Formats: sequence, structure tokens, C-alpha cells
Amino acid sequence: MTFEGNITSISSYMFENCSNLENLSIPSTVTQISEYALYKCDSLKELMIPFVGSSANAKNTYDSVLGYIFGRVGNNENGITQYYNSDDSSLYGYSYAVPNNLSTVSVTNASQIPFGAFSNCSTITQIVLNDGIASVDEYAFYSASSLTSLCIPNSVGTIGESSLSGCSSIEELTIPFVGYSRNSSDDYTAVFGFIFGRTNSGGTKQYFKLEDGSLYSYNYSIPSSLKKVTVKDDESIALGAFSNCSSIECLVFDEVTNEINDFVVYQISSINRFEIYNRSCNIIDNFNSFSITGTIYGYKNSTANSFANRKNITFIPFDEVHSHSYTAVETINPTCNDQGYTTYSCECGESYKEYVPALGHALVHHDGKTSTCKEYGYKAYDTCSRCDYTTYEKLPLADHTPLTEPVKENEVAATCTKAGSYDNVIRCSVCGEVISSTKVDTEPLGHALVHHDSKASTCKEHGFKAYDTCSRCDFTTYEELPLVEHIPREMAIENETNSTCKIAGGYDEIIRCSVCGDVISKTHLSKPLAEHIPLSVVKENEIASTCSENGHYDNVIRCKNCNEIISSETITTNPLGHSFTNYIYNNDATTEKDGTETAKCDRCNVTDTRTKSGTRITNPTYNAKLKVPSNTEVEYAATVTIKATAIGVPKGYYVALYDGKTLLAKGDNTKVNYTFSGEFTSTKNITVKVIDDNENVQKDGNGKDLTGTVEIKAKSGFFDKFIAFFKRLFKALPAVTVESK
Repeated sequence: MTFEGNITSISSYMFENCSNLENLSIPSTVTQISEYALYKCDSLKELMIPFVGSSANAKNTYDSVLGYIFGRVGNNENGITQYYNSDDSSLYGYSYAVPNNLSTVSVTNASQIPFGAFSNCSTITQIVLNDGIASVDEYAFYSASSLTSLCIPNSVGTIGESSLSGCSSIEELTIPFVGYSRNSSDDYTAVFGFIFGRTNSGGTKQYFKLEDGSLYSYNYSIPSSLKKVTVKDDESIALGAFSNCSSIECLVFDEVTNEINDFVVYQISSINRFEIYNRSCNIIDNFNSFSITGTIYGYKNSTANSFANRKNITFIPFDEVHSHSYTAVETINPTCNDQGYTTYSCECGESYKEYVPALGHALVHHDGKTSTCKEYGYKAYDTCSRCDYTTYEKLPLADHTPLTEPVKENEVAATCTKAGSYDNVIRCSVCGEVISSTKVDTEPLGHALVHHDSKASTCKEHGFKAYDTCSRCDFTTYEELPLVEHIPREMAIENETNSTCKIAGGYDEIIRCSVCGDVISKTHLSKPLAEHIPLSVVKENEIASTCSENGHYDNVIRCKNCNEIISSETITTNPLGHSFTNYIYNNDATTEKDGTETAKCDRCNVTDTRTKSGTRITNPTYNAKLKVPSNTEVEYAATVTIKATAIGVPKGYYVALYDGKTLLAKGDNTKVNYTFSGEFTSTKNITVKVIDDNENVQKDGNGKDLTGTVEIKAKSGFFDKFIAFFKRLFKALPAVTVESK
């Protein structure tokens, strides 16, 4: 049985004496369960609860054990004793009415398993714990003697002493760590037997290390039924952790474990399978205490492999021996009556099932309903919201109640030639159903005749004889008369059109009926085309003459009506010739000859160049000579001054220095000099020119430009820059003058 809706609490005696209830799932929304909520649910087998006790926070009181929700019993009533607290010498508890049939308990939303929670629950064989539980307290599973396996989730941080004491049937145990906590070391809480509790007689002697490094031991009540232990989340396995656990046949350390200390498997000759999943796990055996005779399983080339070889212990790699890897292959959800399960299968064929308790019916009550004569009623009943369970029982229909008078139905009216009919029907006054029906026939009506006078035919419209029709049906004695012949008129001309110079006109000769006007005969006749009417001569297709080529045009006469060409004559025009009106001086006169001027034709791109008289230049620098320095290489970062001279240059003209098109310095008519600002670190080509006031370059007696170029190059090798660096430090950079000789 499960609950619907957002249930938050279960009150006392809610399920009291539900003697047939076998499965119950209490949702995780519940935060409070009262005592006696499940009192005397003696058939209960499977139970799902969000926590143990009255609430998730219950601890160390009588309401923090499983039996609380079943209720305490008196001295003379049957029950089991559950302990909820202790002192140094005694356990404290009550007797509770836990059902003897209870075998499976699942905890779904707990944060702790309190002290003695399942103590003395000797009929329970399976307990499932949710992930998220932080602690398992002392005596939590004390004397759960039918429990065969248990998995404590990795979320648990502490496991109390004696929490599994008296679990005499347990065969397989999965724990997150060994001992009380992950941090336990150097005392009796760090060994496996701690969770089963110490004993003064018999038991298993386990060794542990004290803080001073010496060995000590206690006897622990580890059950002889235990065959397999898996440690899932412990980085370091303390000294002596499984010493003398002589019943264990399989011991598994997951990949989290990176250290196994001395005496961990001391005197465990029963182990035939020792699995180590961490490839780099440090196995410490300073005292030669590793005494197993079985097989170590691990990965190839792992530390476990090396250790087995060193100790002459049989080693089988995981990739050479099959290690089960289970995946869920089938999930059957629990139903109201049947438990569910998930089947996990390995590729080798091995499989196992994890079971979930049956849900029980989720009952919904339905009120009864009285039968009518048409609809069945039913008794009050219950259904299950999840399955088809029901206590539904149908009631028989009630008798019909007839109306006092019959009604006429399904009437088919009589026609002129066919009989009609109707049904005399008696119906139920409650549901309207037909109780009885009698069919009654009616006679044909015969025709209701209407007389119509005759009408004579014309040449266009048919006439008819006198006739009769029926006003109720399509009966008639109508008979049509044939059309009479047309009476022709005289021939007439119709649809006449006049001809144009392009389209011929015409007309129709038509004879019509003098009575109806319809065409009896029709003949079409055509007219000849009309003459063209000429317009004045117009100039068309004109191409203008150019400077060098003829032009032409057409003198065309067209028709006024249709615009077609009546006549056309082509006229040729002469070339225009070039027109040069705007000559521009080319500024190319020399001392030897006059310059020239050029004009472009006003109509085309043709040009004309001619001599411009009187432009010959008289040269003032005819006897001038320019002295240009030689190309020079200077030290890197030197200060450079350049000097140039000229002779024979009259006053009013100047010796100048240019860097490209940039004027650096303009001297007088005999010399010029210029000092470069800053350090000289590159190569420059400096031009020396003789210029006038407008910077026009002058010419010598041969008509050549008075110009010259000097290249000044800075040495830029590594050592040149290195030497310049130190000269700069000592302010000893050289000054160089580049001048003509």
C-alpha cells in the first residue's frame, strides 16, 4: 500500500489491526510518525520508511527505534526488546510489537541510523539504506540475526561500536571504511572488529598499533558466517585491520585505497581472493605479516602485481580473469500485490536481483448509486488507484414506468398513388425507452388535378395542347407542339466598316425573320484598301560628321494614317576638320632654341604642337661649375655636417642642399653647409643644386642641370653600435664634416 498526495504525518492507530496488510510504503514527504501507527499489523512483510522512529531527528530515546511505530507492549504481551541507549554497564529499552513476518525494510530519506534502531529484529533478512545517511550509531543492528547482507553507503562518516553485534547470519558486508571513521588510526577503533564489538570470551583477536608504536589487541565478536567484505572509500587501511578474520574468503579494496599497512591480513589463511583496484596502492609488509595463501587480483604492472611476485603469491590480472561488471538489464516495478526488482547481469551470464517491496493497494472509496430502468446502479465499493483491484458489485435495472397515452411516431404520409403508415408507441416515462409499438397503414390520396389551356407555337417558341397536372405530385398530361417556319424580310446591309490604307473594310448582307427577327441567311463582303496620305519630309537616322569622317541622314516621307514609310533618301555630310584654339606653352625653351606650345582639338582628342617664337632662354649660369662632396661612410651615431661649393654662379642664384624634395639649406652663390640634427644612424642621399628664387634648377653652358648627389652612410654593424654605445656614455661621439675637395 502507498499514499497519494503530499502526506506529512502518520497519526497513531491509523493502520491498527490491518491484519491483511503485507506491504506498506510511507513516502519521504512524511516528517512525523506517531506511536502505534502500525499497531497489530501482524501480516506485514515489507516496509518502506523515510527514517527510523518518530522523526528524522529522533535519537537515544524510546521513539528512535523501528518498534516505536508498532507500539510498546505490556508485560504479558508478545514483543521484541529494542535498546535505545546505554551507559557503561547497561542497555536501556522497551518491548515493541514488531511483526514476526517482517522480512524487508527500506529506509529512503534518513540522515542517521540511531542507537539500537534495528536491535533484536531477528526476522529481518534484508535492510536497504539510502545514500545521505551520515552516521550509524552503536547497536544499530544489534542481534539482527537473520540479516545476510548489508551495504552501508559512502555518505556515512561514523559507525558506532557494536553496531553489527550479534548479526550471526551475515555473509556479505560493504562498508565505506574500516573501524569507527575514515580518520581512525593507532587504537582499537581502527580495526574491522570494532563495529561488531569487543568480547571478554572467545571472539577474534585483532592487533592494532598504539600511539607509541607498540602492538596491542582485543577480542571482537566477528561472526563466522562472514565470507566477503568490500571497502569502498578508505584511503589507508590501518595496521591489523583484518588480522585473524579467519572466516573471510574474499576481501576487496576499491580504487580509493592507496595504502595497506602491516598485519592487515595477518593470519587469514581462509582468503582465496584478495582484490586491489588501486594501481599504485602502497602495500606495507615490514614484518612479513602478509600471510594469505590465496590469490591476489589486480591490474598488470600495478604495485599489487609487484608485491605478489616479490612474495611468491599467485597473481591474476583483472584483464586476464573475468571480473563481473553488472548492468541493469530489466526493471520490474513493484505492484500492489507483488514485489518489484531490478535484474543486474554480467556479460558472462551471471546475474542477481535487487528486490523492492510490494506497494499494497492505494484504496479509493466510491459511494453507491441506485439503478434506473436504463442504467445499472451499484453498491458502495473501493478501487485501487494503481491496479484493477475493486469490490464493485452491479445492481439490476429497475422496471419501466409506461406513459398513459400512446404517441404517433415514424409517420410516413400517403401520396397520390401510394399508401402511408405510422406507429402507435408507448414509452417509459423515466427513460423514454419504447415499451410497445403498433404499426397503422393509411390509404393513397389520389391526384388533385389542375387544368391548363393550350398555347399555339411560333417560329421561336414551342406551344402545347391543353393538359392537366396534380397539385401534390409531378403527374401531368402535358404535350409540346412543334415550331412554325420563319417568314423572311428583304435583304439588309449590317456590320459595315470602312477600309484604311492598312486594313480592308466590309459589310454583311443579312435576311431576317419578320416575326422573330432571327437571322435566316448571312453573306460577308470585303472592300478594297484605301490609298496612303503622305506627310511632309522629315530627317531620320542622323549621324553627325566628325573632324575626319563623313556624316549622313535619311529624308523620309511617312503615311499620315498608318505611319508607314512611303519614300526614303540618304544624304551624306562632309567632315568638319580640326579646331585648335587654345594653345598652352610647354615651358621647354633652352638656351639653344625656342620652346613649344600645344593645343587640343575642340571636338576630339587630337593635339597640335608648334614652336613658340621668342622663348629661347639667355643662360646666366653658362660658366657655372658645382663642386659636390664624394660619397662618405661615417661612424655610427656621429654628428654630420655637409658642405658644397660652386664657382661662376652670379649673385641672385644660390647653392642649395635637398633631402629628396625637401630643402635642407640654401646658401649664397658660392657655398652652402648643413649640420644634421641628432645622431646620424642611417643612410641618406643628399642632392646639391644651383637654384633661383623660385627653386628652379639652373643649367650650365652645355644645357645640363647644375645638380649632384652625395651618399652619406652610417656604419651600422654590431661592433659599430657597440662602440658608439660606450662613446655615448663618455660623451665622445665624433663630429664629421663631408665636403668637396
